[in-house]
Amino acid sequence: MTDYSNLSGSGVVEVAGGTFSFIGANWINSSTVNIVSGSLSLGGSFNIYPYLPLGGITNGGLDVLSFGGSKNGCVAAEAVVFFDPAHARDFAFARQRIGHGFSKAWFIAAQFHAYLDGGHWLDLARHANGMGARLAEAIRRSNSVRLAAEPAANEIFAILPAATEARLKAAGATFNRWNVEALPEAERPGAGEVLVRLVTSFQTKAGEIDAFAAHLAA
Repeated sequence: MTDYSNLSGSGVVEVAGGTFSFIGANWINSSTVNIVSGSLSLGGSFNIYPYLPLGGITNGGLDVLSFGGSKNGCVAAEAVVFFDPAHARDFAFARQRIGHGFSKAWFIAAQFHAYLDGGHWLDLARHANGMGARLAEAIRRSNSVRLAAEPAANEIFAILPAATEARLKAAGATFNRWNVEALPEAERPGAGEVLVRLVTSFQTKAGEIDAFAAHLAA
């Protein structure tokens, strides 16, 4: 459920004409909503420094985490968590050098206090997963649309007739087609069908899912 990139080993990375040192660091870059939604759907739990003990985030030998909040309720708030301060040696300089030093950035960062406090970020992720489950069930009940795969969290891949796609978009639904090569050949859409990716979020309402389901049945 994660979209991530890894950077491991010693060395330097070119950053806007300068260098940023990563000394033996394992780096994962992922959006919070993907990490948390995937973990919660598997029955996992999450703690995040400095509010709670580190817990599962460090069990894989992770040194640096790019912790994004924008997809799970924050506004332009992204954090970088260094579990070993030594790995942050040049980070402040590199961030400023590439233009990430927003004026009055502490107002943006302040969101993380409310976001993490009391597990609010987990509540938002659970809501996204719940809406994903509601949408998946609506698709299962449909006579013309089918799931391309059983969903694990808040991302739903579905196969639907092109005419249904057009009807949904005319009604105001926003989604995109997905590359059919992501599926085994025997499971790909047939003639007149398309593969689409549907994503629910912290702000998805049950009524929106029900309206989408009504258009599936039309």
